[in-house]
Amino acid sequence: MSNQPWKAEPNRVEWVEPTTGLPCLLLRADAGTWCGYVGVTSRCPWWRVDYLDFASEPLVHGGVTFTGRLRQPITEPAVLHQMLELGLIPDELWWVGFDCNHLEDLRPNGTFQKQWEAGKVYRDLSYVTAEVVNLALQASEASRRAR
Repeated sequence: MSNQPWKAEPNRVEWVEPTTGLPCLLLRADAGTWCGYVGVTSRCPWWRVDYLDFASEPLVHGGVTFTGRLRQPITEPAVLHQMLELGLIPDELWWVGFDCNHLEDLRPNGTFQKQWEAGKVYRDLSYVTAEVVNLALQASEASRRAR
């Protein structure tokens, strides 16, 4: 059905953002909502910062709700190869992320009709991809300012 776009979406997307050279990852959570992550290096002032310590930066959907290492963050061989060519060591990355499981967000694995009628919004793949790219651009800018 067209009003349930998650049925046609994958559950995982990963890539290296071309403008910043930072790895990006989208994962579908148990609620059916998306989580988005950007891997940063020690050159970024966000590296090893706890998500609770983020104040006004970065601006992302619902704010930063995760920082740390991820188990199996990147699995696509072509993306791993590209990361290594850029000098990014997967085990040294610190992941900064957000989720789309907030009060105003529609959860596909919940009571869909009631949520739809209540005006909740499903944050689809294109929305979350744009948010992750924006997060990567902010991380790159933070790194540039820190130099």
